[in-house]
Amino acid sequence: MDELKNIIWFLMIALFCALLTFLYYLHQMTIKQMELNRFKKAVQSSDNIVVITDKNHYITYVNKEFERLTGYKAFEVIGKKPSILKSNMQSKEFYEELKQTIHEGKKWQGEFINRNKYGNLTYERASITPILNEKGEIEEFLAIKLDITKEKETLKLLKEKDHILSQQAKMVAMREMLESIAHQWRQPLSTISTAASGIKLEKEFNNLDDEKFNELMDVIVQNTLNLSATLDNFKNYFNTKNEKTVFELEKTVKKVLDLVGYRLNDEKIEVIVNLKDMRLEGLENELMQSLVNIINNSQEAFRKSSFDKRYIFIESFNQDDKMVIVIKDNANGIPQEILEHVFEPYFTTKHQSSGTGIGLYMAHEIITKHFNGTIMMQNCEFNYEHTAYKGAQTIITLPAKSKN
Repeated sequence: MDELKNIIWFLMIALFCALLTFLYYLHQMTIKQMELNRFKKAVQSSDNIVVITDKNHYITYVNKEFERLTGYKAFEVIGKKPSILKSNMQSKEFYEELKQTIHEGKKWQGEFINRNKYGNLTYERASITPILNEKGEIEEFLAIKLDITKEKETLKLLKEKDHILSQQAKMVAMREMLESIAHQWRQPLSTISTAASGIKLEKEFNNLDDEKFNELMDVIVQNTLNLSATLDNFKNYFNTKNEKTVFELEKTVKKVLDLVGYRLNDEKIEVIVNLKDMRLEGLENELMQSLVNIINNSQEAFRKSSFDKRYIFIESFNQDDKMVIVIKDNANGIPQEILEHVFEPYFTTKHQSSGTGIGLYMAHEIITKHFNGTIMMQNCEFNYEHTAYKGAQTIITLPAKSKN
């Protein structure tokens, strides 16, 4: 009888322990389920796109953001491959590199150009991570993606805007350069006309000897060469070829001054040039456009003043492995509230009829984006010929091209 009681007590204790164990594991499972539900809820409400596939790339899970971006409901894509989203705008090699990376157990990061259910392009910044089991074998792939479609569309609009601004700047510059050429050609054409008339007159009076003839012809030839040089500078300024070349700064500045010199002379602005023997690589005509726009800004500043002595200084020097170009004037500087905005598009201090507000903006775009340089404008004080002046200076820093 006692033995039976002991067995019963043992069974009761064992049953009680089993019940406690069951309740413990049930509690743990409840906690894990709650955690899983919280995780699932967080994933579902995430702004990121979440896609899980098995090791053979068949989709096993997508969240709400996936449904929003692609237009597909979860039940439409479960059991299918993500390739249903392909836009065919990315190469076969792109996908092969992706597949090789993740099957080596490595994380892949990049951007997708996909097409949603309605045929619209979508852009996604993605990170795909292999999920391994206890043996280190790949069981699943987890893709976390961010919708960057609006970002890409904004960048496209900005590029289009930059192109429009560039074309507007070129039209303004072309008008100014044509005015410059018309002015510069006036004197040589007058000289050629005078020389030709002289030859004709001397011929009529039988006074045209060889020496006189050669002298007048030399005048015509020299002035013709000057006209040709002006045309070459104009052609270089508006060169549409996007071929980078190595060019000398000193020669480039001379071309710029040949184009704008007459306007500066008319307004009694003296240009002092002090350039080091430097070479750089890029589109020479774009640097010319930048320098012209900066000089135009100084010229405009002088129009608001009544200085007897007007100077624009153009100098350059080496600084470590960089080349620095400084263009400064003595036009008394720029108000601080204006100085902070000079490189913004459509910002101009000129009268609306005479300024577009894109010259300095385009200079900034060219220097920073096409030459990988920097550009800044600031007020300055300096002495020249024992006289103190105030003005503004533009500092351009560019990568130098070493001489061979």
